[in-house]
Amino acid sequence: SPATMKWSSISSVGVSSGRLSMASFISNTGLSDPSIEGRDVRHVKLKTIKHMDYSPGDVVYIYPRNPSQAVESFLVIMNLDGNQLVEIEARGPSLNVNSPCSIREIVYGHLDILGTPTRRFIEKLAGYAVEERERERLAYLASEEVQIDRVSSQ
Repeated sequence: SPATMKWSSISSVGVSSGRLSMASFISNTGLSDPSIEGRDVRHVKLKTIKHMDYSPGDVVYIYPRNPSQAVESFLVIMNLDGNQLVEIEARGPSLNVNSPCSIREIVYGHLDILGTPTRRFIEKLAGYAVEERERERLAYLASEEVQIDRVSSQ
């Protein structure tokens, strides 16, 4: 969730003119109401290695990376071989992923393994549950009751 998001590093920042620059993360402050699902307005401060000129309307692309220790723990917990190569076939907007790539690279740079899943994500996940008990548990986690508890505890 926005309130718990932890970016340990930013791999690159680019403006709409196509220039890329490495940057380090300074702060990440939520500006929107966290109880409004699907709305996440942030003020992110970055320090670039070199000066970058920008104009109103320019676009900044941020590629956050998961901390290496979290990635390695995730691979162990999920019993995945991080060195295994997989083919990625884009369906829709580009994921900016080289294919083939390792499972470790996907987890490191393309999955949010530290955030709290949204209610909508849990509801969709329930549709893929094979066992009835799993489907019921996911439905409960996506329920209004759990969501109210989650928001009030933040």
